[in-house]
Formats: sequence, C-alpha cells, structure tokens
Amino acid sequence: MAQEAEQRCHASLLTLRDLRLLLLAMSNAASWAQVRRTVIDVLAGNPEQARQLLIMHTQIEVKTFWRKIRVPQRTGRVIVARMNVTGRSIIATARATSSPVAAV
Repeated sequence: MAQEAEQRCHASLLTLRDLRLLLLAMSNAASWAQVRRTVIDVLAGNPEQARQLLIMHTQIEVKTFWRKIRVPQRTGRVIVARMNVTGRSIIATARATSSPVAAV
C-alpha cells in the first residue's frame, strides 16, 4: 500500500486531502517513512500547495467545543446560550424561551 501511494505521489495523482493524510495522519511505521519523504519533496516544490495543506489540516484537527448554558429568569423564562471558544474569539448565540421545558 505504501509503495502504491508513493507511485501515485510521483505521478501527481493524489489530491491535497490524500497528501495531508499521508503526511500528517498516517501511521509512524517505518514503511511509510519514504512516502512521507516523497510528499515533503512534492510540497517543497509547491509552497502554495503546502500552505493549503496546512490550512486544511488545521481546520480538520482543531476541535471546537460548544457549551450550552441555561439561565433561569425571575419571570419564568429561560435564556439558553451556546458558546464556542476558539483561540481568542468567542462565538455565542442566545434565545429566550417561555418555559424551562422548551429550553432543553
């Protein structure tokens, strides 16, 4: 399998996704070392493709964590907020419901 991947890499038959998998997601087994070296050589000759591969990898590997918060109000309404913290930014959405049951 590693030999076929290397041949396809030399023949420019691999997609950017394929290159990412071979370089950054495959096993660290010795049989894949030469394939990774080939991918690195291909990317060294195309800096824009290397940049796109790193962007793709970051988007796939960076996990986002949503947290749901329910805040009961004295009026009986409940405010439901979803927060996502990634790096330095916080994304939040909130809505008010008329009953605690609807907030679940």
